[in-house]
Amino acid sequence: MAQITLPLLESLSFAPLINTLLLPDLPPLPSDSVMKSVYSSLKAKSHLIMLDDWSLNHPPPLYYTFPMSLTPHSFRGLGKFMAGSIYQMRVHKSYLTAHPSWLSSCTSRLCPLCGQEQETLSHVILCCPVKVAPRSHHLQGLTSVGSNAPLWCSVPLLSSLANYIIATATN
Repeated sequence: MAQITLPLLESLSFAPLINTLLLPDLPPLPSDSVMKSVYSSLKAKSHLIMLDDWSLNHPPPLYYTFPMSLTPHSFRGLGKFMAGSIYQMRVHKSYLTAHPSWLSSCTSRLCPLCGQEQETLSHVILCCPVKVAPRSHHLQGLTSVGSNAPLWCSVPLLSSLANYIIATATN
């Protein structure tokens, strides 16, 4: 297992990551600051290697515009069902009518509530005229659901979105 990390070391000096109490006859380990520096460097390099591999060998679909990250999304703290619903809506694989599904392709993609626009994540959260009251109650100040929107980094905004989804029975 330790051999896997050797390519990550490149120009770093070797610093054994062992408990000194287990091997008291060995010379002392490097200082804590050196160990923390090596750990931080290895962690950063391993993240870059994983993101490179992910983007080259397993790229996301073109419609998924959210940045790739190894950090769990903030909505993961909302509970399993709600986090799953939000994730499905973000990746265009939910029950919103504008998202591709295994259902017949001849079904209408228009919003079943207002019938004015396609039922996309943006329409359901920001535009649907039928949901004006719950939107003004739960989502005050929310103007975007795009990949760079503050919504995706703010736990209070995500909690408000979850409450809106529950109140409006979205998806």
